[in-house]
Amino acid sequence: MGREIQKAYGVMPQGIIIMPILEGTDGIEKMSKSLGNYIAITDTPREMFGKVMSIPDTMITRYLQYAANASEAEVKAMSEGLANDAIHPRTAKVETAMRTVALYHGEEAGKAAFEEFERIFVKKDVPDEIEERIITELGTNPLVVDVLALTGMVASKGEARRLIQGGGASIDGEKVQDINDTIDLSSPRILKAGKRKFLKVWVG
Repeated sequence: MGREIQKAYGVMPQGIIIMPILEGTDGIEKMSKSLGNYIAITDTPREMFGKVMSIPDTMITRYLQYAANASEAEVKAMSEGLANDAIHPRTAKVETAMRTVALYHGEEAGKAAFEEFERIFVKKDVPDEIEERIITELGTNPLVVDVLALTGMVASKGEARRLIQGGGASIDGEKVQDINDTIDLSSPRILKAGKRKFLKVWVG
């Protein structure tokens, strides 16, 4: 109708392309940075792969189509495979995640992200490359809460406390048990927050 109105006023009719809105990683709300359910094209391969692996099974084919840019035939084949149990949901997610990473970072990055994901979440290992941070603002035995907040692994001390209480923080593979726990930073320690954030930290 807008094109017809433009014609009536002597204006060149404009063309439009209507695209579907992709749900975020929660599978419910639209993908949005403000909702925290988004995958950024600037995410690292590891982050991107992990986020795709976290989506609900019901979203696999939509992500294959709209995030991994698969063809209609490929989407149909996966949809049918999932429906008749010929394809396991995890296998489908891995393929979708690898293709999504490959689209933005290259095929080799997609394979590497999968291998790293397997090490971290299946074999409970740590990444090959971990960001390092020397801190000078705290002593050698600060509260874990303070370190998490200072290094930006969480947005605030309140979030750090909630993370620890939920069992989501660990030091060198050992889960932090109490919000009042301290960490000995006289030598490098590997701090983990949530499922995908790692940091090697010590006091300089």
